[in-house]
Amino acid sequence: LENAMVKNPGTMNYMLKYEWEGDFGDRRQELVFIAPINDEIAIRNSMDACLLTDKEMIAFESKLDATLKKRFSMRFAVGDTVFCQCEGTWQKGTILKLLYREDDWPKTRPDAPYQVQLEKGSLIFVPYDDDRSVRADAPGQ
Repeated sequence: LENAMVKNPGTMNYMLKYEWEGDFGDRRQELVFIAPINDEIAIRNSMDACLLTDKEMIAFESKLDATLKKRFSMRFAVGDTVFCQCEGTWQKGTILKLLYREDDWPKTRPDAPYQVQLEKGSLIFVPYDDDRSVRADAPGQ
């Protein structure tokens, strides 16, 4: 899951938000064989051997839960007023979009947590969701 998020974050974000069903999403798998099958039982047994054990499934659940909580625990929402670090000064702005991407960014580059409209008119993206980059209040307040 983590590798898929890095390789294609836009598609993964869409899938996680709109297509994920239940605890583990869509677990249906379909294989199509275009040639005659001589030993269907051997193929089924080989495929069944790939399934996770109960212990492996529990470990997967824990890692998936931690990954999703980290990925979607945004501190701000669209419309929130924030202060952004811009070239050494803090500038006031409004969150316009969550999980922002530029069209020309490589697929390996993760989404920026926020796109912000600054009071001075500029559109920026915030590279990290932490107090060094974006805050609810200006430093010193």
